[in-house]
Amino acid sequence: MVWEFDENSCFTYVSPQIRNLLGYDPSELMGLNAFDLMDPDEAERVHEHFDSFAKKYLPFKNLININRS
Repeated sequence: MVWEFDENSCFTYVSPQIRNLLGYDPSELMGLNAFDLMDPDEAERVHEHFDSFAKKYLPFKNLININRS
């Protein structure tokens, strides 16, 4: 899945692959952010790791998280 988000961490693009992974249509996710797709405890855990990359505008990979479908 490929995604892009704006300065408020809201999705501006989500690839069609999201349908196969989580069952969402890309248009359903516009205006939401990645943390909206996670249970609160998971969102907090992932945010701790993701925040350090995002604040510095650094690329990242292999950040594994559990999403709700």
